[in-house]
Amino acid sequence: MAGYRCPIADGAGTDTRLNDTSSSERIRSVVASFGEWPSGVIRFGVVLCVGLALAVVIAGAYRDALEGSDFWADRHSGSDYATRSVPNETAIGSKQVAEDARLWMPEDATYRIVASPDLEGPLEWAAPDFLAGFLLPRRQTDSEDAEWVFCYLCDTAELGDQFETLSDGGNGVLFGRMRP
Repeated sequence: MAGYRCPIADGAGTDTRLNDTSSSERIRSVVASFGEWPSGVIRFGVVLCVGLALAVVIAGAYRDALEGSDFWADRHSGSDYATRSVPNETAIGSKQVAEDARLWMPEDATYRIVASPDLEGPLEWAAPDFLAGFLLPRRQTDSEDAEWVFCYLCDTAELGDQFETLSDGGNGVLFGRMRP
């Protein structure tokens, strides 16, 4: 292939894209240039330092990534299901109530959340969002016809005699159902 010439379309010359020197000759030439004094040795030193620095950075990042994953794996492997899947009680009210609700309600159920007007903080904004995801495929509704009810510091007398408490967190967080 060395020295191959291809006519250009207008016939005004030749295509010199292919050089007369082979790629192995060019590589030998570049490697040999590292032995030239002093510029070749300096280039070799720079290439060696950059390569070493790159290797150290990659190895460090890999090691850090594994240590980080190992930390989280160790932390979660010692936890039970409820600890891994349910957040702190200040955000949802009661882990036990949330777990009881998941176990009691059928998957096609709808539920509503009744909250005290004085409810503030994470229970007001975090609990409904958490329950919406945790209890999937069950659906949250505002309808008073929902059979299942979460009560956050609410007055159960407002729910009437049909409300049956199934789980009580002991802190004003209740889960129950409306009897027919």
